[in-house]
Amino acid sequence: MTSNSYYYMHEQTDHLMFVKGYTPQGFKGQSYHIHMGPKDDDGLWDRLYFRDYLRADPELAREYAKLKQQLASNYKFDRDAYTEAKSEFIEKATRDAVKTLKH
Repeated sequence: MTSNSYYYMHEQTDHLMFVKGYTPQGFKGQSYHIHMGPKDDDGLWDRLYFRDYLRADPELAREYAKLKQQLASNYKFDRDAYTEAKSEFIEKATRDAVKTLKH
């Protein structure tokens, strides 16, 4: 992963996480996150439920995209604040997604 310009996020302790597209000056174009963990890690599966829920609801997906664009502009140099500011939206949508999609 690191030979392909991914940075290993040592701060992540419950699973492996690699990111690409960030610099000390902020976002560098498109960014990528790869999360890896054991197959029984519900937190990682919840991310897939969230993704699938957005795919199934184009209006919700547009709302999330608009929020992310606004926050990326507001917090261009503060990744932690950007992440915190979108957390409430993600947590609610994820709860709804798990209720709707989990079998």
